[in-house]
Amino acid sequence: MKNRILFTSIFRTAMLITVFGATTSAVSQNLLHSPECTVWDQAHQRYLVSCYMDGSIVQIDTNGNQTYFRPPSGNLLSNTICGNTLYVSATTSIKAFDLDSGTELWNLVIPGSHQLDGMTCDNAGHLYVADFHNAGGNDQIYMIKLADTSWSVFVSPGHGLCQSPQDIIYDPGNNRLLVACYYTSPLQSVSLADSTVSNIVMPPFGNLDGIAMDNDGNTYVTSWSTGAVHRYGPDFVNPPELIRNGLHGPANLSFNGVDEVLAIPEFDGDSVVFIPVFPVSVMEKEEGRLEIFPNPFHGKFQIRLNSTETGIVEASLYSMEGRKICSKEDQKTGYELKMNMDAGSLPYSVYILKMMVGSKVHRKLLINIM
Repeated sequence: MKNRILFTSIFRTAMLITVFGATTSAVSQNLLHSPECTVWDQAHQRYLVSCYMDGSIVQIDTNGNQTYFRPPSGNLLSNTICGNTLYVSATTSIKAFDLDSGTELWNLVIPGSHQLDGMTCDNAGHLYVADFHNAGGNDQIYMIKLADTSWSVFVSPGHGLCQSPQDIIYDPGNNRLLVACYYTSPLQSVSLADSTVSNIVMPPFGNLDGIAMDNDGNTYVTSWSTGAVHRYGPDFVNPPELIRNGLHGPANLSFNGVDEVLAIPEFDGDSVVFIPVFPVSVMEKEEGRLEIFPNPFHGKFQIRLNSTETGIVEASLYSMEGRKICSKEDQKTGYELKMNMDAGSLPYSVYILKMMVGSKVHRKLLINIM
């Protein structure tokens, strides 16, 4: 058991996986020591990773460089960002850090807690924290009012919560929390209106650690029993889709909604795996068509977009780990638009072209040859 007290018709997952950690030469030094949770910090263009074994918070930029946001100290578990503050669970307390300076703002000890783990924020200034009771059935969820750090038990033991909740996320569209638990149990929802717990679906695997949601309402969960990431559709009707297996202790993953990248910490692998995930259903169903010439390319390529929408067009080329390589804007006034892009000298790899025309987004995979 996990004890830390001491391609479908709707979607395509790009299968070139980027790993930052002990198994890659992308960084000169690996600072990750049992990474437990990741979060994307959009304002500072970095991933923040809380590590259990040494209590450090490691920041990874979009080039894979690692530095300490906070040096090693104690044990840290999950994290989340609300506003300009990073919140981190530290077994029986919650710590708050300023994202600009890294300064610790407060450390809230919650008496009676067992192992504070997954956390999330709603849109009303509340932080919710899952309390993993490894030794029994006293699992619960706390609610912290961030304005004054007052706290209360939001879901009490014995009120239907699954055993050993590992991670929770906020689902604003349904005004609820989604809960993933370590022991074999259903994925659950918790109503924010009255804190009632409901079962959503029973996964065909157990030992869940992390849960995340993408821009289209799809839910991703990590499982230690399968060593994999699985995805459910927004309605949880169809069986879960395998996204990536072969992971070493996949923990509390996160979703970078801007670049559409999953960041998955490998607790037993001392690394973070980045998987771009983007819909192709948009391209299949829209009237327009996006083409790249040539593809594979060598630094330069031409974009041809045939579609009915008009307006300002922004074309951006991203690396597979979400780093923006270059971008260009143009004005689309008719059905067809041609744009020439020069990405400069790039290593042999797969890249993602993302084009935005108003609210419409077009995407394409490209291969650069040396």
